[in-house]
Amino acid sequence: MSLKGRAIPTLSFVKKFLLVIIFLVLIYAIVSFFNKEYFFEKRLPRISQEDSELRSLSQRTKSNYVTFLKDIQTRDIFTPAYADLGSNSGEDFAKIVENLTLVGIIAGSPAKVIIEDKLTQKTFYLREGEGFLEDVGVESIGQDSVILNLRGKTFELFL
Repeated sequence: MSLKGRAIPTLSFVKKFLLVIIFLVLIYAIVSFFNKEYFFEKRLPRISQEDSELRSLSQRTKSNYVTFLKDIQTRDIFTPAYADLGSNSGEDFAKIVENLTLVGIIAGSPAKVIIEDKLTQKTFYLREGEGFLEDVGVESIGQDSVILNLRGKTFELFL
């Protein structure tokens, strides 16, 4: 029985072929099932010391986040930084801060900052530790910001 030179497999041949395939799959499943060490080593990797350290680091990061979240929830983030200084000193603080502008930072040793006071229209060239205006001092100079200190309270100006 052939069509155009090809032999057509008989139904009994197809049945035998399928039985052999099913038999081979069953043999493989049985051998794999009883070879438990193979499966456990492949699917359950051993936890190393580095993995346990990473997990503890992850837990510490989560606890830091929870602490940060509690801090954020307990304070009003829209209240100005000078609001806790009292009525008169807070108003003075606000006037001083709102009139200061960080114009530039001069890199070098020692680094200098250029701060402009819009109220008096004066420009100050300052290093860390130097003071200007009414009790305002340069606490530290960063790459794109400067931290100023006014009567024990710090605030940051950005470029």
